[in-house]
Amino acid sequence: MKRSVLSLLLAAFCVALVYAGGLRLYDWYGTGQLAMHREMLNAPDHISWAIDPVLFTGEFALNIFLVVMGFIGIGSACQDLSRQFRRID
Repeated sequence: MKRSVLSLLLAAFCVALVYAGGLRLYDWYGTGQLAMHREMLNAPDHISWAIDPVLFTGEFALNIFLVVMGFIGIGSACQDLSRQFRRID
């Protein structure tokens, strides 16, 4: 029972990761600018390839990483839950 709850919590956390990364990537797709994960002191809160290609690449890679790791976590949680339900039968 405890393992099932932990698997469901992992799946919920991974859905949040996919949502956060996917929402930022969707915003980039629509506007061409990527929202920053941290506050910039003397710079805008959004960045594009034309403003700073290095920082843009890092932010883009971070968002892709969040989405991929979220999907891997969801798959892992689903696999764990299916193994647990197979043992019950």
